[in-house]
Amino acid sequence: NATFGMGAISITSEREKDVDFTLGVMTTGVNLLISKPKIMDSIFQFMEPFSLNLWMAIVGASVGVSILYFVLDYPSEERKFSARETWWFSVGTLLMRGTDFAPRPSSQRILTAGFLFFVLITVSSYTANMAAFLTTNNLEKQIQSLEELVERSDFQCGTVKDSATMNFFKTSSKPIYRKVWSKMSEGGLVSGSKEGRERVRAGGYAFIFDYMINSYSELTSCETKMVGTPFRLQEHGIAMKQGASIKSILNINLLKIKESPIMTQLQTKWWENKRKCDFIESQPTVEFGIKHMAGVFIVGAGGLVCAILFFLSKKWFVAVRTKEKSAESDTGLEETLYTTDKTMSKEDIANAVKV
Repeated sequence: NATFGMGAISITSEREKDVDFTLGVMTTGVNLLISKPKIMDSIFQFMEPFSLNLWMAIVGASVGVSILYFVLDYPSEERKFSARETWWFSVGTLLMRGTDFAPRPSSQRILTAGFLFFVLITVSSYTANMAAFLTTNNLEKQIQSLEELVERSDFQCGTVKDSATMNFFKTSSKPIYRKVWSKMSEGGLVSGSKEGRERVRAGGYAFIFDYMINSYSELTSCETKMVGTPFRLQEHGIAMKQGASIKSILNINLLKIKESPIMTQLQTKWWENKRKCDFIESQPTVEFGIKHMAGVFIVGAGGLVCAILFFLSKKWFVAVRTKEKSAESDTGLEETLYTTDKTMSKEDIANAVKV
């Protein structure tokens, strides 16, 4: 029984069958409302370029290398590395600080070469990713249009159920709009614009609705933003009963309002003056994981294996040479005793040497 109705009511041919409309109050369109990337303000931001499992792997590699330094140095007559020295050498190398002492055995030098390569790639990767993090360089492409939206399997989209926007996508024959309708019909429809904005703030959802309503949400909610140029331009009007006499009066007054700055003043009052957020976007960074740095660990492990093989081969060679020298020394002693004392048999001399 209302005389007329005001709101975000689009003038459509379908609605004109049931009610009358005044002249258009304002021109609007449809666009996308999505959530803004979360702002990261942790005091441990310096750790963000690498994932936790990668940090743990780096620490584990440093500890493992320090233990291997100690093992490869034992026993060594050239120079002894204590447990403290091996740990400090490993940490100093990782931090590119260096130390006052350096390994001298060949096996340790091979291990050092592999570890230095590991440190070089790790530090370079960290520096590059930290620079990208500090300059908010985002490697993940953000949604900017309907075409990009329909290609994102991790994003749902929708609009208000039984709204003019829903009917537009449902009845459109344009391929891109048909794809959007197919996507939003799979659980993307909401009961009202409030529910749509709540789903946007929850993440992973794009709300396709009236530009003016989305614009107000962007100004008053710091968690949302609009993307894309408005499309499906249309007029909003005042609805009333068919044949209502008040229609002509409203049209005359609407024309007067349009000819004056009142509409601009009202839009400034209820949109711009309600602004609570600045349009400063924070884009998420992409952290490195084990899969990005696995090759570095493989190269480091290769150096480790080479060092161990060299160490074992050296130990084997020294043991063989020592045994050969011992045998040669015993043989020489036997010959000397046999030449000096002719009364003793070779068997007696051999037994005497063994004793």
